[in-house]
Amino acid sequence: MRNITEAMMRLIKSQICELPVDGISRDVLSDEFYEKLYNLSKGHDMAHIVGSALSAGGLSPKSEIGSKFEKQTLMSIFRYERLNYEYGLICKALEDSKIAYIPLKGSVIKKYYPKLWMRTSCDIDILVKNDELNEAVAAVCDRLGYKKEEPKDGIEKFHDVSLYSDTGVHLELHFNILEDMENVDALLSKVWEYSLPEKEGGYKYVQTNEYLMFHHIAHMYYHFVHGGCGVKPFVDLYLLLEKAEFSDETVIEMCGRCGIEKFYEAAKKLSRVWFDGEERTELTEKLEYYILTGGLYGTEANAIAIKQVKSGGKMGYALSRIWLPYSKLSELYPSLRKQKWLLPFYQIRRWFAVLMRGRLKHSVKELKTNSAVTNDNAKNIEDILSILEL
Repeated sequence: MRNITEAMMRLIKSQICELPVDGISRDVLSDEFYEKLYNLSKGHDMAHIVGSALSAGGLSPKSEIGSKFEKQTLMSIFRYERLNYEYGLICKALEDSKIAYIPLKGSVIKKYYPKLWMRTSCDIDILVKNDELNEAVAAVCDRLGYKKEEPKDGIEKFHDVSLYSDTGVHLELHFNILEDMENVDALLSKVWEYSLPEKEGGYKYVQTNEYLMFHHIAHMYYHFVHGGCGVKPFVDLYLLLEKAEFSDETVIEMCGRCGIEKFYEAAKKLSRVWFDGEERTELTEKLEYYILTGGLYGTEANAIAIKQVKSGGKMGYALSRIWLPYSKLSELYPSLRKQKWLLPFYQIRRWFAVLMRGRLKHSVKELKTNSAVTNDNAKNIEDILSILEL
């Protein structure tokens, strides 16, 4: 696994830093090697960059796997062109409607890549002010023909509404960038205080580079503790470190306020292990295993293993899922906040809701996954959380 991982990182580095491919011996380039490389890179949405690097270095396999790599590159270019076109239309619709907005995530970070299509996205993320959300939805729907996705089970999403174009382009129109995590949300709620108009008289706002970095790390942290965040955020982080002008001391201070300073330092270290060849440490070894096995969006097993650690083991986690704590149950049923004595009745109400909404199979699967988490995996995650003080 290690040689496949190192080859993938060398190929990615050659593309994002516009360098020749080096350090990969042709002696290892077997069909099995290419297949494993393809599966690993595709699992982290990196196959388009790896395929482009193989082609540039004259290392592309003359086989079905070579065609798969080429297809991923072509698809990424197509996806970028389609999303970028719609992004321009959406920004114009918001500008014409005099609605302030902040582009988020890939829409911003892509400029640090040597070729914009290298930073893939599955949707467009844009933030508007909460009190202008309805106007923004109307502007995009009326002017561009987007359709709003109705919330499942009548429950609105936590920080955005989903809009879709006739061609299937997905816009996540955020009304906040919170992660539903108290430690980071206090600072994430102040995004407009750390953003300025891109130009005088315009409605497009941009985050300060320090806040952009903090937001990126906070979002990585959210996914990390919910099962994994994949390789892509580390590529983003590396390019931000290399190309964005910012005060690292300010970012450290921001992360420190939220208790994720050590996570930030560890993420920087791992990005430099992968892309600068820095020496590995015990922590980066554990992080690497956790991230690479989690894939692009993490795994349920990883997420449950983290919750086991925080709940005191498998039994503690199982009980926490069957009998939700008051804080979580009151989020599902806000009326409980005024009648805390009804907690047992609301627990029963939730159980019936699980049955009526057809989620029993999912709940049973979750408990089975809880039982299947290995002691080694749980111990690895416990060590990571302890070192990072999460």
